[in-house]
Amino acid sequence: MTRTTPPSLSDAHSRRRFFTLSAALVASAALAACGGSKAAPPATTAPTAAPSTPTPTIPPLTPIPTLPPANVTAPPATAATAKPTSAASGTAAPTTTAGSTTASGTPTNAQMILNVKQYGAAGNGTTDDTTAVQAAIDAVPASGGTVFFPPGTYIVAPKKTVGIVIKSNLRLAGAGKESVLKIKDHLGDWQRLLSPRDLTGNVENFAVEDLTFDANIQNNPESLINEKKVLTYQTFIHITSGRNLTVRRCRFAPYSGVWAVSFVGQTIDNCAVADSYFQFVMRGANPDYDNSAVYIEGSHYVFSGNTFESVPIPKRGARACMEAHGGPAEVFANTATGYQTILNIVGSYYPGGSPGDVNCHDNICTDALLGIMLWPTLPSNLKNVAVTNNTINIAQTKHGTVDTAGIYILFSEEAKGLAGNITIAKNTIRFQDEGAGRSGDFYYNSSGIGLHNLGGVSGVVIDGNSIELSPAVGVAIGLPEPGKRSFDNVRVTNNTIINPGQNLGFPTTFRAGVLVNSSASNIEISGNTITDTFPTPRCPTAIAFDPASGNIYKEITVTNNTGTAAGKNLPLLLPAGTQR
Repeated sequence: MTRTTPPSLSDAHSRRRFFTLSAALVASAALAACGGSKAAPPATTAPTAAPSTPTPTIPPLTPIPTLPPANVTAPPATAATAKPTSAASGTAAPTTTAGSTTASGTPTNAQMILNVKQYGAAGNGTTDDTTAVQAAIDAVPASGGTVFFPPGTYIVAPKKTVGIVIKSNLRLAGAGKESVLKIKDHLGDWQRLLSPRDLTGNVENFAVEDLTFDANIQNNPESLINEKKVLTYQTFIHITSGRNLTVRRCRFAPYSGVWAVSFVGQTIDNCAVADSYFQFVMRGANPDYDNSAVYIEGSHYVFSGNTFESVPIPKRGARACMEAHGGPAEVFANTATGYQTILNIVGSYYPGGSPGDVNCHDNICTDALLGIMLWPTLPSNLKNVAVTNNTINIAQTKHGTVDTAGIYILFSEEAKGLAGNITIAKNTIRFQDEGAGRSGDFYYNSSGIGLHNLGGVSGVVIDGNSIELSPAVGVAIGLPEPGKRSFDNVRVTNNTIINPGQNLGFPTTFRAGVLVNSSASNIEISGNTITDTFPTPRCPTAIAFDPASGNIYKEITVTNNTGTAAGKNLPLLLPAGTQR
């Protein structure tokens, strides 16, 4: 994630990041408008005693409404109701379904359903159906309707700058796994499949449901993705302005693009990606590049019930499942395997955009590298974020990349903003045991939960988490740069930390249950259990504050913690004046 400015809406602009990156809401082609408004962040002024718990105030979002089923085969054409089925000889008359809804969600007596085969699509896996699909979409009136894809494989060939052109009040629907839109053999580079003709064009009340998208990677070796060339991005659905946008019960398998789905823009509002399946496959000849399956920059959106699968590849491969820029948003009940990161939470890149307002809970990721990353970017900073009840299993050696963490307010030139009003609670984080481990200068990043951003923090609660086998530190606060920045109003309470500092390749000064190594004030560390169960203990210190002369510590409370190794108490390294 190396980008420091908002993503351009221009086709010619190259947007990038260093690694890639939500609240139950929203829309489908028939979504009701979401009523939540962004609340102002509560004050995080440092108290004079132990800090109080900063509770994120994230407005509730409207649940996704139930839509009438879209995967009902439209009635066959008849002499009375249809024109010739050849795309070259005309279009078919629409069919209707009584008692459905318009694309805006308003009940109506007749919802138009157009069968794509009535417009010349073959769906036989060999015929190029691009023109027929476009004809069916073009036939949907401004008032709205559904283009239905019966079971079949529809070959599509998006051009380098424009693919199939979509519009407002449109639903594209199929029969699930059996309705496939597949990229044409030997197509070469392509940018996007479904988008407005002008990428800056506004799209409202748009839904894609029960369709499968296949990038046809094996039969398109001429294509290589270059994150500096937007014409190679290979995004299946890309919208930069609009509202009421939904992707639901779809499959993106395989995909290899910079994004599979992207709703990115200053006016994006009310959108959802739910109950869908993503399978990232790295092109064999492709150099590594930044990528994320779903990327949203906007307000009032949700990621829920999605499954992401990939195979870890050392130093390349699947980066992020989801990126949540701005809010309010909710991310829940997603499952990921083999991606480096399940979620990046980022303040908006746009002036006046949301600083966060993201609720991330009850997600599961395995074979990860950096489970959940928080990015306090400028100008919005990062505020009002809750990360709770997630299960994160890290397989750091499978990815072959130096940095690793469970939940991480990260160190990056792109994360120079302030992080505040953050709650990280009741998560389960487990790493691989590295034993002798790897040495290097990345040990301050190898923590179960880490607060490492260049802009510092004010108002963070780390409570009730279970952290096992963190290579360096169970909970890390700060950066090894004495006196350069301050971390304030942080509570580390009631966490269970087992076998921290297990990587013997790291210096002993960076192996502990809890480590504070920057100037800090109003820090409470209490009620934590720190245990080293190895026959030969690896963790030298239960709780440590870096004694470097440049660090200034004020109002520090360390009470009621337990730290043991081999039947003995682990030592504490605390600053003078600590309340105990």
